[in-house]
Amino acid sequence: MQLFPCTQSWRSYHCAVCRHCQRKAVMSAANSEGKVNHVCELLKNISGLLENSENADVTFLVGEAKIPAHRNILACQSEYFRSMLYGGLREGSEKEVKIRDTNPDTFRRLLRYFYTRKLSLGQMEIDVILDLFKLAHLFQEEKLQMEIELYLESRVCIENFYEMLDNASLYSLQKLLSACLTFSDAHTVEVIQCHDFITAPIERIEQILARNTVTAPEIEIFKAVQRWLAQHIMGERERDHNGKERILKLVQLAMIDEMGLLTTVRESKLFGPNDILDALSVQKTTTFGAPRIESPTENVATLDKGALVITADYSFASTPNVLIDGSRTSVKHRIPSSEGITVKLGRIYTIGVVGFTLWHFSCEIDYSYYVETSIDGQKWTRVDRMVEHQRSEQIVRFPEHPVRYIRVVGTACSEGDEFYISRFHCFS
Repeated sequence: MQLFPCTQSWRSYHCAVCRHCQRKAVMSAANSEGKVNHVCELLKNISGLLENSENADVTFLVGEAKIPAHRNILACQSEYFRSMLYGGLREGSEKEVKIRDTNPDTFRRLLRYFYTRKLSLGQMEIDVILDLFKLAHLFQEEKLQMEIELYLESRVCIENFYEMLDNASLYSLQKLLSACLTFSDAHTVEVIQCHDFITAPIERIEQILARNTVTAPEIEIFKAVQRWLAQHIMGERERDHNGKERILKLVQLAMIDEMGLLTTVRESKLFGPNDILDALSVQKTTTFGAPRIESPTENVATLDKGALVITADYSFASTPNVLIDGSRTSVKHRIPSSEGITVKLGRIYTIGVVGFTLWHFSCEIDYSYYVETSIDGQKWTRVDRMVEHQRSEQIVRFPEHPVRYIRVVGTACSEGDEFYISRFHCFS
């Protein structure tokens, strides 16, 4: 007797058996431990209620939109909603609750978070994320606020810098504020030449410029301050002497060269003759490095100074930081490599000397390499030409300039395809 008169019947039976076996295997694995886990199904069912009017017992009025929701779910997920809907407030007895100070799309995103505990920040524009943060702050959702702040720290750029700085200051987001000011230090010229600079309040200007780690030439800082004054205080607002005095204190005249002082600064009439003469006098007795940034006389590539090795192969040790901890242990990279061995200093310094030891198994090994520096880890400047056939101790000297990242890239080894260095250090 033919059990399966056609191929199609056999396939149907085979597929049914496979599905049955798969389900049985999964269930057996769970039951063997005495556990049943259908959490995914639960989450799917709850998220399916989002904006589903079926069984909804409250409607939120956001602008012109009416958004249905479920009191129990929101009360379980949010202390704010628990107080609003079950805490004896007027909203607890109303079928429709008005939500102010936000828009429907942002409120829907927050509801999605309450129903699913998931959000895809990477798919949102920065201004949308900031709106979501403000709403999370209003509804006292601390975990969501922390996640958003953490995400925004890595998204600071010139296009959103002032908006980020405003929000970081307004909501006391110290990590985001630090990220903004670190960005400003590395990109001071772009920040002060941006149109948003002249429209920013004086508190923001002070945050940006009252630092000794900015990387713009002082004459450019003076010109930016001059533009800001023209927009805010000069002319009809000339009587605001306090604001004018505050903003002019941000300019370090002695950092401007003689030509700039005697032309641009003097012609502006923002500083008196005595101020200019004092600056010229200071210049005759003091030697300055790059603008405002400390020129260290000691090695700053140390763990105590906050330095880290961020790219290297450290197969000889438990951490790549052996390169800067004073030991003789080496780190390496394979040749060729564009990343090389990269050291990130604790902050921006004025650097003019980099030193390290070329590690070798024998006196016969020669290396070739080059050195690059960067302020932000994105734009790199090669500070020396290709150095070939080198051994042992290396001292690379170059014109002093602001630096936070230093990269040594090996290009050749006379015995193999690996480049080894140890005992890295740098100073002005």
